[in-house]
Amino acid sequence: MSEVAPGVIGKCLNARTKMEERAFEILLMFIEIEKHVEIEEELFKGLENKQPEIVQACLEVIRKGLSDFVSKILPIKPFIKEAIPLLDDRDKTIRDEAKLLLVEVYRWIDKQTLMPLIQNVKPIQMQELQVEFEKLDESGTDKPRPTRFLRSQQDLREKYAQIDQAATTDVGPTTDEMNIVMQEDLDPFELIEPVNILERLPKEFYQKIESKQRKDRKEVLDDLLNLLTQHPRSTPETDYNEFIKGLKKFFV
Repeated sequence: MSEVAPGVIGKCLNARTKMEERAFEILLMFIEIEKHVEIEEELFKGLENKQPEIVQACLEVIRKGLSDFVSKILPIKPFIKEAIPLLDDRDKTIRDEAKLLLVEVYRWIDKQTLMPLIQNVKPIQMQELQVEFEKLDESGTDKPRPTRFLRSQQDLREKYAQIDQAATTDVGPTTDEMNIVMQEDLDPFELIEPVNILERLPKEFYQKIESKQRKDRKEVLDDLLNLLTQHPRSTPETDYNEFIKGLKKFFV
């Protein structure tokens, strides 16, 4: 694996169409046989390759892997971080593929979760992404689900097949069967970086929250709302007692 995958990425992803297709399948097969962590590392290295064809192909493999295997197998968050700078690459094929990857990510998580993760995207690129996101919203496409499975997930594969079979009959899937799908869903909250909100509060927060001037109180609450919108996940070990006491005074 440590020798084969780099060779496939470095020598085959920029080859003729048939060779490239086989390289794609080999890399996806490595994921299927439980080598997804190793493949992820090699694909990260491939994104730093000097040949645009290899970078573009690595992005495409990532997108295909995410589409096929579900986001819990290929974690979304690290790839978002890698894809954002490539939206500004001088090679158009890389820019386009990076955008397609982020659109694929959008299929798996809601906009509210995704937007804080891509807040560093340039305005013109964000506009392009928003157009694609809106297309997905308007299409009413069903929530994605895996089409390939790890070797250790063959029982899950059979259960999905049972759901599909039940859906074609008058009986339909049972509640337990539908729960199988829910269990495989990504928890979008896991993607959000926890932030210590208290460290980002304005210096005058506690002073203004107790101000007799409505304008001051509104201003500081608006700042707090924006902060919580941008960082909806807070660090669990933080002591919020003083913060909560300050908010309570506002309602007294």
